[in-house]
Amino acid sequence: MHRVFLRSDRCAIGLFLCLLIAANASASIVDNTGAGFAIPDNNTTATTSTITLGVDETISNIEVSIFGLSHTWVGDLIARLQSPDGTTADLFVRVGAGTFGDGSDLNGDYTFADGGLDFGAAVGAVGTNVTVPGGTYGAATDGEIPISLVTEFGGQSTLGDWTLSISDNAQFDTGSFTGWGLNITSNITAVPEPGSLMLVVLSGAVLLKRRRRKRS
Repeated sequence: MHRVFLRSDRCAIGLFLCLLIAANASASIVDNTGAGFAIPDNNTTATTSTITLGVDETISNIEVSIFGLSHTWVGDLIARLQSPDGTTADLFVRVGAGTFGDGSDLNGDYTFADGGLDFGAAVGAVGTNVTVPGGTYGAATDGEIPISLVTEFGGQSTLGDWTLSISDNAQFDTGSFTGWGLNITSNITAVPEPGSLMLVVLSGAVLLKRRRRKRS
């Protein structure tokens, strides 16, 4: 009888934990519908593009991708992301030292995410008029100081308008991009089915009763 009680207890505990884990799951929201545009030359007023998300979930991780980004002088550009609640985070800001920034080119798909490669270092490594490889890079603010997109946006709601802004802050060099997207990991709280919830309650009651019988 003693062994039966132990196994039943373990089954009840295991069932409870499984349902608890299922009720606190994560989901991935991928939206690549952001429109691209030609980046106006020597115009510090940023041009913007918006993605509207219709789901209300809590952000635990976020990545931003700019597709087909082409420009002949990366040091001209500032790129920023703004969340529905108005929080703004830099993706990169006039990369490179000096008045005019770095003269490297952009031509590819560039993703900005926590844990990505150092964008400033990648730009500095290729040299003027050489293309920075597409890939995943960490976001950074003015002076190439790294920032965490999760710190900036984590815990916020996904619901609403997300805005990418890009400005060209010096003359002569031009560029464009074909589109952009978000890849967000969110925390979701699933509501257990009534039958599952009742099973948890009954399992807990059985567990408590058997423990009391064992102690007595």
